[in-house]
Amino acid sequence: MKQKKKNLLFAAGILVLTALTLAFSVEDSASAEEGGGRAGEIQSKGIVNYADGSVVIDTGDLTRLAGEIDTLEQTYKTETQAALNGISTYIRTDGSVTHADPGEQTALPSFGQLKEAIQGSQSSATGIADLSGDSYFKSGDGVLQKGSEGGSGEQIELAAATADDLSAGKIAYVDGRLLLGTGADNAAYYKEGKESSTIIQRVLALIYHHKESLENYTIRDTSGHGYKSSASGEHKGEYEGTYISGKTDLIPLYNFSDDDVGSTKLLYKITLNYTIEGETHSSRDSYDCPYPRGYIYLRDKNGNEICHAQPIGAQPQESEVSPKTIVFTLTDYNTNTDAVYLEYNFCAVINISSNDEGYVKTAYRIDPQLVCTYYTPI
Repeated sequence: MKQKKKNLLFAAGILVLTALTLAFSVEDSASAEEGGGRAGEIQSKGIVNYADGSVVIDTGDLTRLAGEIDTLEQTYKTETQAALNGISTYIRTDGSVTHADPGEQTALPSFGQLKEAIQGSQSSATGIADLSGDSYFKSGDGVLQKGSEGGSGEQIELAAATADDLSAGKIAYVDGRLLLGTGADNAAYYKEGKESSTIIQRVLALIYHHKESLENYTIRDTSGHGYKSSASGEHKGEYEGTYISGKTDLIPLYNFSDDDVGSTKLLYKITLNYTIEGETHSSRDSYDCPYPRGYIYLRDKNGNEICHAQPIGAQPQESEVSPKTIVFTLTDYNTNTDAVYLEYNFCAVINISSNDEGYVKTAYRIDPQLVCTYYTPI
């Protein structure tokens, strides 16, 4: 009796080990199917009979078990792939994962490919979403288009959504996480729009009902050479002196702060009054064209040029003082900034066109004064 139990346990062990071997011996069923599936991999043959028929191991049972395992695997892979397709996740024929239907997919994916697809099914990675390398633009009516399909409008940077990007109470999955929208972005847009509307109303009120207020700004020397440039030459050719430059601090375009209502103002124009004092000495009977070279720039707070003017300087015989005025009217320019600054640079230049003997020396000194005209409430 004990021997019979041992035989039964031994036979059962062989059956279990054989089943496990069948289940895990073939990693990719596609390769197994070429040889008839797991059943085609069975090496055992015939029937093993123990104890006069008390224990029988029949290879037909192993063949049926192998077939059922193959069917189970194929069903799992097919139905899992169909479920992934239902949430817009596809496995291309090369095994890569995408959210865009490629048309043709791998016929029977491996377990590794299914794992990758499941992990990427809720991913916002641009590679999986087929968005990498594309530029998107938002048109006036809010439609997003690829750069190759238009390229006009506001350029949009693609990024995974956060809870603050979703309307309050709306639900979304991003990279496998459940997000509940807070509506923070809409609240920020509303606040921005309300503030912009308030500013527009105040601007219009000042344009149609205002008084003018003048503020002086200092133009600092930024060249380290002071406010004077000189040049000299003795032979034919052009001689350029040292450049001198200066700039103002930032000039606010407006102040509409609710905390400082008494300082409400809107910049209307900037007036640069400057005097270029020129003095020239020469040992020649005649000399050619001593003059200043340079520009005056109006820039936004980031240093981008809004406009420029070329100063008209003196061309003195012996000495000359030439008062000049340049006016920048802010309503003439379209700029997206809340502050500007003025900057100038110029130098003395001599252009000698003849081979006569003798020297020419010239010097210029600039004396800039800046006045800003603001609209303020009456």
